[in-house]
Amino acid sequence: MQSYGTRVVEMYGLEMPKPWVDAVDDLSDEQIAYGLRAVTRESPVHPPALGQFVQCCVNMPVAQTNDGPTLQAQLCEYAALRLKHLIRKDSPPAERWQYSRPWTYCYREWRDETRPKGMEKCAELVGVVIDLDNGKKIGWTVANMLADTEGHAHVMRNFRPGPLPTEEQMLAHRKIKALAASKLL
Repeated sequence: MQSYGTRVVEMYGLEMPKPWVDAVDDLSDEQIAYGLRAVTRESPVHPPALGQFVQCCVNMPVAQTNDGPTLQAQLCEYAALRLKHLIRKDSPPAERWQYSRPWTYCYREWRDETRPKGMEKCAELVGVVIDLDNGKKIGWTVANMLADTEGHAHVMRNFRPGPLPTEEQMLAHRKIKALAASKLL
């Protein structure tokens, strides 16, 4: 809260109130660092309220894990499954081979200034396109894949899309709900 200068001392005095101390004790160092960056960006002039600060801390993105296939691998498998339905068994080899041409993966890119220095650039897979011999294109988007629950389920039989919340995250979530219920937010 150093970036707010004397405003914090004017609002709270030299010692932070007990609700603030309790809330901060329940957060990890990473959550606090992320929350400080987020509130400084969202409210550069005035210090945040307790609820605003805690919400910024617990909204930290969940770390990516290596559990299961990447989104690109999922989309590739989904496209292969869909192609299997498009290609007739009696199709001539030339028609079948055109689907083995290079696939172009399409990404959306942006900058997120709340991320740690040097990691501000972000990218997200949005689709895959195959250029066919006749000049046409065929492709699938991640949105289409996720909307096709039957096809996506076939691809993802044993995959869980992200880590389950940690006990620490669940405790922080319960703390926020309790603070909201007691009208401290």
